Amino acid sequence: MLINQRECLDILVGIKAEIKNAQYRATVTADQEPLMPYYHIGKIINGHKDWGKRIDRKPFT
Repeated sequence: MLINQRECLDILVGIKAEIKNAQYRATVTADQEPLMPYYHIGKIINGHKDWGKRIDRKPFT
């Protein structure tokens, strides 16, 4: 099977785009992973924001 230069160029451009997209997705995922625990902790705290209302506000003696 012979292909002309244009077809070869199109294939190479497609391969290059696929590699760049994969690199971008890997970078985004890698950047998100360290932040996810803090996000989940924030959701837990936000879901229980009424906890502060239960603290006895009597001054210390």
